[in-house]
Amino acid sequence: MGRFFNKRNLLILVLCLDMTLALRIGILTTMHSIPDEINLFCKKVSTYEFALPVQMRFDAQTGDELYVNGESGKTYKGVTDCISMQAQSIGGYHAKVNLFGIIPLKEVDIKVSEPVALYPVGKCAGIYVETDGVMVLGTGEIEVYENVGDSKAKLSMESPAKNILKAGDYIRAVNDTDINGYDEMSQIIQQCKDDKIKLTVLREDELISVVVRRVLGTDGIYKLGIWVRENLQGIGTLTYVDEDGNYAALGHGINDSTSGLIMKIKSGELYRPYVRQIIKGRKNNPGELYGIISYQKKDYLGIIGKNTDCGIFGKVNEEALKDLSDNTMPVPIKLKDEIHEGSASVICDVGEGRKYYDIEIVKVNMNGDKKKNMVIKITDEKLIDITGGIVQGMSGTPIIQDGCLVGAVTHVFVDKPDMGYAIFVEEMIDHENF
Repeated sequence: MGRFFNKRNLLILVLCLDMTLALRIGILTTMHSIPDEINLFCKKVSTYEFALPVQMRFDAQTGDELYVNGESGKTYKGVTDCISMQAQSIGGYHAKVNLFGIIPLKEVDIKVSEPVALYPVGKCAGIYVETDGVMVLGTGEIEVYENVGDSKAKLSMESPAKNILKAGDYIRAVNDTDINGYDEMSQIIQQCKDDKIKLTVLREDELISVVVRRVLGTDGIYKLGIWVRENLQGIGTLTYVDEDGNYAALGHGINDSTSGLIMKIKSGELYRPYVRQIIKGRKNNPGELYGIISYQKKDYLGIIGKNTDCGIFGKVNEEALKDLSDNTMPVPIKLKDEIHEGSASVICDVGEGRKYYDIEIVKVNMNGDKKKNMVIKITDEKLIDITGGIVQGMSGTPIIQDGCLVGAVTHVFVDKPDMGYAIFVEEMIDHENF
């Protein structure tokens, strides 16, 4: 009898553990399926499905303009695993999501805007940006002469900026004199009569003042012991342009290759690039669109107004707008609740003109890193034959599904060049104004 009860208790314990684990998985799956932010198009229904029943409680300001499962948002109290929302006017709302109507899960902001139609581009652009100040990449040692008692000199190493400046700092002024670049900064440092140099630095959006001692290097030049950058060039892909010439590109920010930090830019320009070679991507060896950027007036395309985590944004000139939108039609965009796993295509120009190539959307992630909203796989044998898959320079390549613009390519898998990440186009739309 005792052995029977022990087996029964063990079975009950295992059953309880299984139920607890299943509930935990259900809660995590439900939380993952609830977007941190919800974008709605005015008068269009958007539907979200969840693993477990939830209730959305809207703020007190929600009026009759927002309908949830057919009811007014201000009175809606339903608990369900499927929620449809429709807004009658542009605006914003806030909601608290409770599991089973009881357990708080998260809070969600809801933004309502007019439906958008854009021209998908898929053409390369040469990118030139200047940093908003002299960007510090890191600190280093300087070889100097050290005087000794018998007047002879010996070599030693000094790091004057260590623990004072750090990667990601932007030097805006030297001894209270504003600078426009490294040459001006160096000139002031050389001409200063005092070895103590005052620097005005932008650090994490806050202006601070620091003092660094200059030292005389063995080459006869005064230095602060820092690695710096003041501009950057590269090739990326334009994702879309609207009828007014506003564009988005890359799908991710312009980051410094040394520090990995996103660059604060003072100004930037787009130019027409000339791709000379396509280096095919291979396992553990990413490929590249290799070319040159022409900085001539005839190849100028427009300005870069903003550099964000979701891409670069700006405006192209009239001539470029005509070229980029020629022989194309604006297409509607899909919001993330409409994007599904399955067949899609990318638009790119890899030497044969602007063409559509087949891909598959392998996974859709509602939350997390915005640059990794989707996992995609190149399935078009012709594109694979040309590029090996996704190569450097294809960041920003537009993705089309069901005749709608849904996102842009952002990164390649290093070990699988035919696969990569993509961003939702709605994330890029949110950042387009500058």
